[in-house]
Amino acid sequence: MTIAGEVDDLKLLIREFSKKYEKIGVVGESLGGAISILSYSPKVKCLVLFYPAIFFEENIRNRWSSDEQIMEMNEKRILPWVRSSGQKLYVGKEFIQETNKMAIFPEVPKIKCPVLFIHGNADRAVSFTESERAFKVANEPKRIEIIEGAEHGFNDDKYKPSEKIQNKAIDLTVDWFN
Repeated sequence: MTIAGEVDDLKLLIREFSKKYEKIGVVGESLGGAISILSYSPKVKCLVLFYPAIFFEENIRNRWSSDEQIMEMNEKRILPWVRSSGQKLYVGKEFIQETNKMAIFPEVPKIKCPVLFIHGNADRAVSFTESERAFKVANEPKRIEIIEGAEHGFNDDKYKPSEKIQNKAIDLTVDWFN
């Protein structure tokens, strides 16, 4: 998986759906938030970003910066990534190298549709300050909702799914789209 590949996929979907629908809304979650920002097109009429990973240098690059990790990456071409939930994933060398070239934040002011940021203030994977910083440079109309006690994935502080938190995010999203 690469970010560029994910961006290409979303751009294709937007292009194809725009042939049939006048109004296209996009919801991007975490890394998908970055992909949604990079994929923005005037065909997108509304955007919702759930805890978007905008500042890769703070979220991704710093995870793999030791000499030992770089050697392991060059040898195995993958590195483990332990999520805040404890789940272990493996990330490819191309993905890691790509993050060194990606700048998401400068793309935020280029978005010309309504954008809603929803983020938990207890998020340990992607700080809610990322949404706050992006919100400041986003165009109107815009809105930000910081959900008290919500972790990444709109989980509770024990990293367990929270129906209450998730339903709040869904309600905010539906209201924004309407």
